[in-house]
Amino acid sequence: MRFFGRRVLKIVGWALAVLAIVAAAAVGAVWFGGAAGVVWLIEHPVSTAIGRQIRVAGPLVIQWGAPTHIVVDDIHVANASWGSQTEMFSARRLEIAIFARSLLFGPTRIPSIAFDGARLLLETSDHGEANWNFAPAAAAPKKRGEFPHIQRLAVQQSEIDYRNGETGAQSTLAMTDGELAEAGDAGTGDDAASPLKITLAGGFQGRPLELVGDFGSIAELRNPTKPYPVSFRGGLSDTTLAADGTIEEPLDFAGLDLRLSLEGRKLQEIADILGVPFPALPDFRGTSKLSGGNGQWQLAALTLKTGASDLEGGLDIAARSISPISRASMAARPTAPRRRPSSRRTGIISFPTRRFRCRSCRGSMPSSASTAGASSRSAARRSSGSASACSSATGC
Repeated sequence: MRFFGRRVLKIVGWALAVLAIVAAAAVGAVWFGGAAGVVWLIEHPVSTAIGRQIRVAGPLVIQWGAPTHIVVDDIHVANASWGSQTEMFSARRLEIAIFARSLLFGPTRIPSIAFDGARLLLETSDHGEANWNFAPAAAAPKKRGEFPHIQRLAVQQSEIDYRNGETGAQSTLAMTDGELAEAGDAGTGDDAASPLKITLAGGFQGRPLELVGDFGSIAELRNPTKPYPVSFRGGLSDTTLAADGTIEEPLDFAGLDLRLSLEGRKLQEIADILGVPFPALPDFRGTSKLSGGNGQWQLAALTLKTGASDLEGGLDIAARSISPISRASMAARPTAPRRRPSSRRTGIISFPTRRFRCRSCRGSMPSSASTAGASSRSAARRSSGSASACSSATGC
């Protein structure tokens, strides 16, 4: 959570730069011998310019047109020299449809990007240096109006890994099948006014993840005068979550104003997945309002029903430090227990305790005896042959 907003921007900028590199190299292929010339440009002068080695191990196919289609098989991008692994990015197949002129004259228009078998490693060193901070990251949009018009983004059998070199924490987002695309047939236009829909099936930290949602259009994302609308629902492990609201600064992931509802089991497991300390709780159901950004988050108007208690209050989460800190202000209201019946079904009938006087006895005795005791007394009377006989063992 600490780097979430800026990290996403850096990734977007890095991806756009790589796409621009591939597209520019494709244009250069006209003069440098077709696809083989593109591969040479990418692996040598382009790799040198960005400071990371790019390697294309499979075929590269270019279909000229408006848009131009580029298909690259088995592409690899080297990691930082201090990285835990040699590669930062790899993909079994990368497919791009792009209007090449928009790279020069803007705004950038990309009808489709598709990844198959991709893996992206994001990590920081033990000194906090990030492996995504290199030349292509400078292409990240600084303003909302600069965001490219991406009409469809699809991923299959891919994953994003994040490793914090300062704490050793690691996270893995697996994407079995995911798509972010403009709704309906309007995605074929260039006005960027169609709303976006997202579907995702995969896993997070080894737990099953499903997500569906509706976002505002690219035109709304580019408009700095209005918050960006978002709405999504999904499930992570045994927890279901729904959110609806706006984001004031979507490129920085700041100014959140979201209404949340969640329900599930073992809330502390979800908090642990997200790296947020939280006490152990039983099954839960709750609502809240999430606000904040840039590593400072607030859960206000929090109502949480868990076990036999209702919790109310708020929660502040500070995720800027190496170890996230959460501060809660909660009040518990115990739920009134249900009354149990006065008698238990044990096979023996019990009666209310009261005292009465036996006409044949000198004292009094309780009538809380069971039917088993009554049977014993009847047997005693029969054996004695006298209705006036009493004993301390059987009563009258």
